Amino acid sequence: MGSKERPMAIKNQQLSSGGQTLGINARPIPEMRIELPEYISLTGKSNWIGFKGHFGYGLMTDGSWQEDYVRPTDHYVKGAIYHSKAGYIRLGNEAKFPLVFEAGLEMACEFGGTVYNANHREGAVVDKIKMGAGIKDFFKAIFGGGSDPTDDIFKNSAGNTVGSWLFALSYKGPNWKVKAYYDHYFEDHSMMFGQYGWLDGMYGVEFTLPRNRWVNTMVYEFLNTTYQSGPIYHDGNETLPEQISGKDNYYNHNLYQGWQHWGQAIGNPLFFSPLYKSDHSLDFSGNRFKAHRG
Repeated sequence: MGSKERPMAIKNQQLSSGGQTLGINARPIPEMRIELPEYISLTGKSNWIGFKGHFGYGLMTDGSWQEDYVRPTDHYVKGAIYHSKAGYIRLGNEAKFPLVFEAGLEMACEFGGTVYNANHREGAVVDKIKMGAGIKDFFKAIFGGGSDPTDDIFKNSAGNTVGSWLFALSYKGPNWKVKAYYDHYFEDHSMMFGQYGWLDGMYGVEFTLPRNRWVNTMVYEFLNTTYQSGPIYHDGNETLPEQISGKDNYYNHNLYQGWQHWGQAIGNPLFFSPLYKSDHSLDFSGNRFKAHRG
């Protein structure tokens, strides 16, 4: 319970640029969690299969700061609720066999609260929008579904939902180790389930070297966010019934601004955080890029 920096799964805590969904870049969000922080064995003493994960709810604390910070033409949100959950499975036992596979799913959602200054949005006719924060909305944050007050006939999931699939494969030698990992970010079902292919993502490799006086560990990462399900978004209608779920616009949302807390990206810091922009907007304008880090 509380505002704590949580360790990232799979990635190196000191050398990785950070997770795309549950990173360590922003001020920690106060949260109540039920958690298994370390793998527990699902196969008894053999320990060939392990599981860990968490489930929690919290509260975004930057509402008053948003009100003071954003430019007059922008909306802001106060009292938003935060939900996060994750589950990871490990196949293998490094003490008995050198090859280990890990996979995980991380998801987070911002919902509830009140959107102020909403009338700057095209077609909007009200200045304030009260978002759902009842018991049903807490369950919708877990399972998805529902809709926002501005969705009209084209329903979408309520709130701002993001997530990542994580995969890692490691091999441990006598006095060294290498791990390759992949972080696939998504903001809707099309990217979550690979409708348009997994062209974006973070690819990383971590080397743990034999003991020496100079270098212990090296990490290289490549992050690509240029595809975002393609350049077209279209809700099916009578003229063209096909649904085209492109233009994902990573880290942005039409009501909850960007995936940020106190102006900093909640996920990966290579997304240029709104706090560093001179126009006092809270959206992520530079969210299509390729980056190498090592």
